[in-house]
Amino acid sequence: MDDGDFVIFLRMLSKKGFLETLFHINDKKDVHYNELQKYLMKKKIVSSQASVTIILNGLTNLGLLDRFIIDGKPPRTSYSISKAGKSVLTQLSNLKKTL
Repeated sequence: MDDGDFVIFLRMLSKKGFLETLFHINDKKDVHYNELQKYLMKKKIVSSQASVTIILNGLTNLGLLDRFIIDGKPPRTSYSISKAGKSVLTQLSNLKKTL
């Protein structure tokens, strides 16, 4: 990853709700969309379903989340931290310790 890509990556992570969502999913290990939406709205991190979708799509596109669709009626979507996401969280934890 070159410097330009790294700056874009950091800008994405710094958007409202991105880190909070990543930390919450990491704590829970596996989170369904509706559960995450309720959590983020209760904590006033987001104010709409569209915001939740933007955050989840952003984190998934960055490769930090794995998205699973569970068959059923209705189908459910579940999210968990990817290998890259775990690595980023480890680095953020190390950074926090140094500050």
